[in-house]
Amino acid sequence: VALADLGVEEKEDLKFCEQLLEKGNVALVPGTPFGAPGYVRFSFGAEPAELIAAVEALSNYLKK
Repeated sequence: VALADLGVEEKEDLKFCEQLLEKGNVALVPGTPFGAPGYVRFSFGAEPAELIAAVEALSNYLKK
């Protein structure tokens, strides 16, 4: 997903992922190591309750 599609002003995916983990307690994978700067990857390999909590935490972080 492009950072712009998330409504994020930050242009650097690495920096965004670090900030999100530190302040929002959500881990995403930056796209830069995969040749896709400005993008992030989501992983859905968790239990449904964990995914719901993660989406809620991401949403709360993005609203700030």
